[in-house]
This record gives sequence, C-alpha cells and structure tokens, in this order.
Amino acid sequence: MTPVLATQGYSGRAVGAICVAIAALTLGLTTPLIALLMGPLTVLLALRARRHLRSRPGQQGWGLSLAAMIIGTTMTMVALVPFLPTIFFWLMTLLPG
Repeated sequence: MTPVLATQGYSGRAVGAICVAIAALTLGLTTPLIALLMGPLTVLLALRARRHLRSRPGQQGWGLSLAAMIIGTTMTMVALVPFLPTIFFWLMTLLPG
C-alpha cells in the first residue's frame, strides 16, 4: 500500500488571514485609511500562513492565503488612490527648479 497523507484541516493562520482580508474589504470601502492599514497587515498574515503551510504539507489553506494576499494587495492599492494627488504634489515640491 502507498502511504496517504491525512489532511489536518485548514490552517488557523490561513483562516485568520482571510478573516482580516474580509474585514479590510468591508471596512476599507468606507474609510481609505483603514484599508491602508489593514491591507499590508493582510498580506503579511497571508505570507506567514503560506510559510506555515509549506512546513506542514497535510494542512489545507493555500487558496485562502492566496485570496487573502490578493485582497490585501488590492485594498492597499485602492487605498492609495485618494492620496496620490498629495503624494504627487509633495514629490513635485522636492524637485529643484
């Protein structure tokens, strides 16, 4: 018989990352500052979940961590849009001439 890896269920870190991603998505749509703070946090949690899953091949959660990473990156980019004119103006004042 060939050995079969038993699944150990979903990784708690992956579930936590997707929960933070959903919270960032719902709260970030109303307040860009919350999205700007929670977006990178979501990406960080998703990366930690992927590292955890890599060391435990029997656990599930790759898709959850990928979805959390995509949502976190998207929320960070969307949150930066209202601040782009300010950032652009600030950078233009730093240039000589």
